[in-house]
Amino acid sequence: MNASRGIKIFSYIVLAAFILSIIPLIAISFYNAPSADDFSFSQTTADAWRETNSLAQVIKAGLEKTGQIYETWQGSFAGVFLMTLQPAIFGEGAYFISTILTLGGLIFGCMLFFYVVLVKWFKLDKHLYMIIGLILTAVCIQFVPSPSQAFYWYNGSMYYTLFYAFLLTAVSLLLMSEFCVKKAVRIICGILAALLFFIVGGGNYVTVLIALLINALITAAAFLKKKRMRWNALICLLLCTFCAVIIGCYGARLTSRTLHPFFSMIRDVTLTKTVERIEALVTTLWVLSDFVIFTLLLCTASHIFRLIFGFRPEKGDVRALDMSNGRIIIPLCAALSGTAALLMPANEYVMRRISQLIVPCAILTILFVILPLLLLIAKLRTPRGVP
Repeated sequence: MNASRGIKIFSYIVLAAFILSIIPLIAISFYNAPSADDFSFSQTTADAWRETNSLAQVIKAGLEKTGQIYETWQGSFAGVFLMTLQPAIFGEGAYFISTILTLGGLIFGCMLFFYVVLVKWFKLDKHLYMIIGLILTAVCIQFVPSPSQAFYWYNGSMYYTLFYAFLLTAVSLLLMSEFCVKKAVRIICGILAALLFFIVGGGNYVTVLIALLINALITAAAFLKKKRMRWNALICLLLCTFCAVIIGCYGARLTSRTLHPFFSMIRDVTLTKTVERIEALVTTLWVLSDFVIFTLLLCTASHIFRLIFGFRPEKGDVRALDMSNGRIIIPLCAALSGTAALLMPANEYVMRRISQLIVPCAILTILFVILPLLLLIAKLRTPRGVP
């Protein structure tokens, strides 16, 4: 018996063993029941189905619930919408569908990803791909840290396991568009990948972060290597980034009730449950960037003022304490800025009024009054015939 025939037989054995390992997981799902957030997120859709028996009304109720969650909590629109469609709203006996969806989605996503990488990219034999793909997929399923949350609790499994499967499928379709010879098939793969990345972008924070990193790497490599899928990758990256911005925002109502929404959001960010309360680091970087911007503005302002008052532009290195050639304007501007900072009120209400009224007026004055005036002065001071 040659080696290829042996691999073929072994692939069928692995397939049979994989199917046998999945059967108990599916059998257990028929004894499953909804719990915890399954009830709170699907209450409105369950009421809609009980009162109307209309799937359209269920979808409408789910969209309304998604909008409500966006206003009062967070912007993970795709994840919240799927949460509202919990299978038990059609009857508690239908709750087993949640396991079928998440487990089937994970198997499909993993096998499609391995097919693209092993068969299309590395040109492996399909039977060898079946062996490797099924073994690695079985490892992902059998060694999951919490099977109850990964496959049997709808809200948890859908929010993480199913969106992870969506991500694998989206990446596979995007990579598949590179290997498609027919342009129509390549376009279809690109459209499906963009749609899935849009859905993934509206899911949980963990998956969307991984999606952004993978998408950015694929897009950069595709443009550097001038691959056919580069424009598909760019569209997917833009869609995923757009959705990440949406889910990264608090809802309008929650933001209006929060004193500092930005710091409230980053206070919840943790790294491996060890590094917490990183708002201090963010504040430090924020203040440092303000100092950098202030320094650039100060140097720019002093240079413009020296030109206005007829001082010659500087060339080469200048001593730090040299106040000739109009350099005295720099400490004067710094002193004026420092005095203005000391006069800023400590009352947050007054600060907010200043940021809402005075700052926009000052910006508009600089853009539409001071800058045109400086340009006019420069024109008047320039002798005729001098460019």
